[in-house]
Amino acid sequence: MYDFGMAMGYCSMIDLAGIDVGYLSRQGNREIFYSRDPSYAAICDELYGLGRFGQKSERGFYTYEGRNKTEDPEVMELAAQLAKENDVTIRENSDEEILERTIYMLINESAQVLDDGIASRSCDIDTVFCNGYGFPVHRGGPLQYADEIGLDKVLEALNWYRKKLGSYDEEWFKPAPLLERLVA
Repeated sequence: MYDFGMAMGYCSMIDLAGIDVGYLSRQGNREIFYSRDPSYAAICDELYGLGRFGQKSERGFYTYEGRNKTEDPEVMELAAQLAKENDVTIRENSDEEILERTIYMLINESAQVLDDGIASRSCDIDTVFCNGYGFPVHRGGPLQYADEIGLDKVLEALNWYRKKLGSYDEEWFKPAPLLERLVA
């Protein structure tokens, strides 16, 4: 994610926002978050239970001294334990897969936001991502990036991950109808 231009990775972002904030949000909408997958956010829920709220408590996915973070082997052990309990296979992921599974999902969700009329133009979505969420400005935003690499490549990858990762991921990687229409 850093090489792509993001200021931080997913776990760092959760630690910055606050593990407690995410946990409390999920508790208000348990049906939405947990009905399909009881293991959804299991690691975050466990960290919350341990009082590891992220940077503000100096412990989350990482341990902190000020803003300086250090990887914590306890979190890796906890993740391995939760994976075993929830029958999740731990495997190595290439940098390309991590990037695609992260950025292509932003592209897909952005296409859905556009299709739903929540935003009027793709440049509005890109502006919010670049100025509000730290998407790398030199890439122009997720939809500009999608145009540059090709919408067909994004659609093909989403469909490939749906098949590769099995029935659980069919819904997560379901292409937005607008993305399918634009490629067609």
